[in-house]
Amino acid sequence: MIAPAPAATVGKIVVAGTTRSYRGEDFALARYNVNGSLDASFGSGGKVTTDYTGDDDAAIALVLQTDGKLVAAGGAKVGGSRSGYSRSSEDFALARYSG
Repeated sequence: MIAPAPAATVGKIVVAGTTRSYRGEDFALARYNVNGSLDASFGSGGKVTTDYTGDDDAAIALVLQTDGKLVAAGGAKVGGSRSGYSRSSEDFALARYSG
């Protein structure tokens, strides 16, 4: 899933969603230049990931604060087995990133 995102700075595009790791899904943000290349000055090579609990996490919304920092909102799975997954085992999650 890709969440709608604000322009972090002029000529930049930021997207938020999930990425898969060996431990499950994690928050993922990527920042692009106007030409479509990753902005290497953001995170590691233009990408940032956040893992909350070692299980599935997903960013579904993104906002740019007046101080230039990004806030991603979504959910973090906090227990239970994957086969027993239900929304009731998911908590609200926020992460704040330097823009």
